[in-house]
Amino acid sequence: MVKSVPKDRAEFASKTAWVRKDSFVIVQEKYYDKQGKLLKTYTADKLEKVQGLWTIRQQTMKNAATGGQTVVTWNSVKYNTGLGEDVFTERYLKRSP
Repeated sequence: MVKSVPKDRAEFASKTAWVRKDSFVIVQEKYYDKQGKLLKTYTADKLEKVQGLWTIRQQTMKNAATGGQTVVTWNSVKYNTGLGEDVFTERYLKRSP
């Protein structure tokens, strides 16, 4: 378990993360306000190895106040597909489509 406090202003005052020792993947995070009240909970719901790399296949973010949640699922994941390093420069990423 790792507790973090942001240096600069953020939506939360602190967060606690649980990391799997075998994969070093964060499997749960809880976000708190200044009073220590729970704001949101993140969970990595489905975790599996893809091409030898631990990969989150489904994750959920739950809002403690509203009970609402967002679930993201990846149906297909591929690594090392041949993209050049230039695709990940700040200039390239800011370019309009």
